[in-house]
Amino acid sequence: MPLQFRTFLWFTTTWRLDKESLELVTAIIDFALLQSQPHDDASFMAVPSLQTIQHLARVQALFIYQFLQFYDGCIRQRAMADRYIPTLLQWCEHLWQSVTLDAVHNEQSLTTMDMNSSDAMAETPTSKHWKAWILSESLRRTWLVCTSTIAAYLRERDGWNECAGEIRYTACQGLWDASSSAMWLQLSSRRDPLFVRSLHVDELLLSVAPTEVDTFSTALMRLLIGRDEMESWGRR
Repeated sequence: MPLQFRTFLWFTTTWRLDKESLELVTAIIDFALLQSQPHDDASFMAVPSLQTIQHLARVQALFIYQFLQFYDGCIRQRAMADRYIPTLLQWCEHLWQSVTLDAVHNEQSLTTMDMNSSDAMAETPTSKHWKAWILSESLRRTWLVCTSTIAAYLRERDGWNECAGEIRYTACQGLWDASSSAMWLQLSSRRDPLFVRSLHVDELLLSVAPTEVDTFSTALMRLLIGRDEMESWGRR
């Protein structure tokens, strides 16, 4: 997690800050974030030299911080959150570029484990595949949450929003919640993993029952399709 967010969490969990002190800490974090505002260069050469897991951590940390500001109720906090939208979107792009570089060049591991350690040497192929899937699915879901939240916020604020595009993700109930590689393998072998396009989740309405998709997919479908369609689906 980036230093700015670790500092913010340390202050807010260690000390009982009054409103003025909390605003001061927030201002310091804001200043640090503004120094990392995106530049025009969006090429692969512009991707910071971070591991993919570090890209993922900073995107998630900024999203949580920004989400809290969006709905803080304070005009100033919301204005600051607005200023971070380009940063979050470019960090998402850097995250995607980083994992693309991993796939093309195979220069970084898809897990955080040291592959020279005794634990890593003892890992089964299934366990390695499971951990790689967890990371890749985390990337996909993080990208979806960030872009969908920003789109919903801009639509509420401005009445419209640009489409950020779509990706595929895994919607099958139970896979994300699997507590072991053996359970994950059993579920993925026995069921269709429902690797769906994020902007076409309505296709699930025609092919599966509500109990066959996980809660993440249900929330995304409710956002994109609407409550009425979801309720009709549930009554089938």
